[in-house]
Amino acid sequence: MNLFLRIIISIYILFTVYACAVISSPTGGPKDEIPPRFGASDPYNGQTNVDTTKLKVTLYFDEYIQEEKLKQNLIITPHKKSFRYKSKFARNKVIINILDTLEQNTTYFFDFGKSVVDVTEKNPAKNVRFSFSTGDYLDSLEVTGQVRDLLTNEPIEGAIIALYNPYDSLDVNTDPPVYFSRTVKDGLFILERFKPGYYNVYSIEDVNEDYKYTLREEKVGFFSDSLLLDKNIDGVELFVRDYDLVDLAFKNVKAESTDLLVKFNKFAVEYGIDFPTKNSYSDSIFSMNEKGEIKLIYTGERDMEDSLQITGYAIDSIEQKIEFDTLIMFPSKSEVLAEEKKQTKKKGGGLLGGAINTIGSALGAEEEEVEIVRIKFDKILPKDNDLIPEETYDVTLKFPLPMKEMNIDSMYYVYSEDTTRLDSVLLDREMTFNFNKTELTIPGFEVDSAFSLIFNENAFVSVKDDSTNSKTVSFTIKQLDKYGIVEGEVKGSHDSFVVQLIDSKAEVVQEVKDERLFSFQYVKPGTYQLRVLIDENGDGEWFPGDFKTRVPPESTAFFPKKIKVEANWEIRREETIINTDKKR
Repeated sequence: MNLFLRIIISIYILFTVYACAVISSPTGGPKDEIPPRFGASDPYNGQTNVDTTKLKVTLYFDEYIQEEKLKQNLIITPHKKSFRYKSKFARNKVIINILDTLEQNTTYFFDFGKSVVDVTEKNPAKNVRFSFSTGDYLDSLEVTGQVRDLLTNEPIEGAIIALYNPYDSLDVNTDPPVYFSRTVKDGLFILERFKPGYYNVYSIEDVNEDYKYTLREEKVGFFSDSLLLDKNIDGVELFVRDYDLVDLAFKNVKAESTDLLVKFNKFAVEYGIDFPTKNSYSDSIFSMNEKGEIKLIYTGERDMEDSLQITGYAIDSIEQKIEFDTLIMFPSKSEVLAEEKKQTKKKGGGLLGGAINTIGSALGAEEEEVEIVRIKFDKILPKDNDLIPEETYDVTLKFPLPMKEMNIDSMYYVYSEDTTRLDSVLLDREMTFNFNKTELTIPGFEVDSAFSLIFNENAFVSVKDDSTNSKTVSFTIKQLDKYGIVEGEVKGSHDSFVVQLIDSKAEVVQEVKDERLFSFQYVKPGTYQLRVLIDENGDGEWFPGDFKTRVPPESTAFFPKKIKVEANWEIRREETIINTDKKR
């Protein structure tokens, strides 16, 4: 009898006998925290010249086991789209009947992940993986490494490491990879038992578990060229980030009450419009950005008799630009009035409610006083009302409609106990609206004490003749003893970089450019990270990457530990050194 076969039979008998004694814990006994142990397999791990047809794979464990999401956990490489098998969990065995004919002279690798658990507490068996070959040689290549988030430095657990043959038609957006593995805790991975050769290598945070890069919320890392993998490699670092894969596109123009919305398939951050044919209609049309769409507002007295051509462009957050050319026509005033009456009748109780209101009016009932609705507006810059002393700030206001006029005699500047008209402190500095008159910038406030800006009612009037409500915007001065200071040093061969202090949400709090000895002052108490964006090509900008053209992002470097900032405390430079050559 074959020596290996006798060994397998002996191990199977031993594990079967032992398994009968450990089916479950006695009632009331200690909790079972010991996972099942993988003992042997048939074919055995490393076996060669395995039959390619009607293969049955059997795994043996030291106790009774059951299935836990086998299809999501089981990795079989090399991957085939139509790889067919049937599985059965029986007592202490897993049986896989392979229905397809395997390829000749190929090494197959099975990794069961966490799909095998015990029957008592569902403790998952560990390291349930093995390989065999249908030829006389077993592929033995192995690559180990780690996957991290490029912009937070956090390890990514559950990401896929995917290898694609650069010479076939498989694509990471539409097809699963030929060889792949999955990261475990701390983003660590082992990719093993694959053929030597050139591969396109990707790491994917596979949110929907389809073994492809398909969702906008998924993150991906990649190399610009295929890599020759012909020897074992340790310590490979892969960094993932999110990309916007959706092309910006014009959708349609939709009426919204008296206005029109120019709609796109995604958020537009910038736009421009024009009317090739100028007339009284086009002169009465105003525009604004409304949640990534273009709102068109018509203020003319006459209804539009004909449609009007409008051209323009839109730009999204990744600077994709499209142009559009379409026809528009605003609803007539009679249509809008009829719709308003219809909605009023619904609110008033239908026909009966309307009849009662009519009778009441005929009997001389007093009409309700119409409340004047004024427009609210906000201060958007500076974001913080607590300002750094001796700095100069511009104040920007944002309005929900385009403004057509402002009344300077309704705006005041309060400093200490003195109140004066705002224009008297601006001197030769002018307040300016943006191109669509929805934002107003008031420039040049030198901060040496607390101050307030007061805007009385009617300070601004919109294109719809609505006036603004009153608003007071107050600013204070930061007290240094309520904040911390973070100093540090950047070392390495790179001369162009940006040092960023980021908070727990990975949002940038402060940043400096090309300063090897840096200092962040007035830092609120909290936990932060220090991140360096490395401008590797020295063009003055950090490149975030372009997945469509397969150009990877430029590198980042982090201080390895998170920084806890306390009030009236300084983190010294010698404690926070970042080397851009080591990166991690």
